[in-house]
Amino acid sequence: MQCQIRDYLDYIWRESTDDVESEEHIITQLSDVLRDKLYIEANKVVLIDSPIFSKTVSLIKEYKTTPGEIIFMNGDQDDCAIYFIEKGSVEVFLSGNHANGSSLKGDDDQSLLTIGKGGVFGEVSFFTGKTRSANIRSLEFTSLLVIRREDFLNLVQRYSQDLESFCHIKDRLQLY
Repeated sequence: MQCQIRDYLDYIWRESTDDVESEEHIITQLSDVLRDKLYIEANKVVLIDSPIFSKTVSLIKEYKTTPGEIIFMNGDQDDCAIYFIEKGSVEVFLSGNHANGSSLKGDDDQSLLTIGKGGVFGEVSFFTGKTRSANIRSLEFTSLLVIRREDFLNLVQRYSQDLESFCHIKDRLQLY
């Protein structure tokens, strides 16, 4: 029964993403100014306390996860994206039993931290470009706003003050 309920919720979650395509089609028909204002309003959780990200509205992508889904693992060499939690929560955990991105919780997993709505993770890899230094798994159906490092760097090259701020943060993180 538990598996049936989880499968049903997974189905509902995935079906709700179909509406995203029609929303995106409508949004692309807006003028650039209106589109940016809409993105800023929709993504306030990301932009309010992060002045370095104020010019990144067009780079933000939404990513939805299911309960128990592994987002990344310690040592992963990926796109070094930074994640902002719009809805839901994730867990930072210790483990040695998650080969190939398995979402099954291992018996030896140790929860270190729970990050909820408005939280941020992935910032170390985002700023330094190094492999992931933590294991992250969603605890529930979670909506994430994602900015890929490469996209951000391509954009920030045009703004010397923001690039300087980025490099300053990167240097400070690499000292630790």
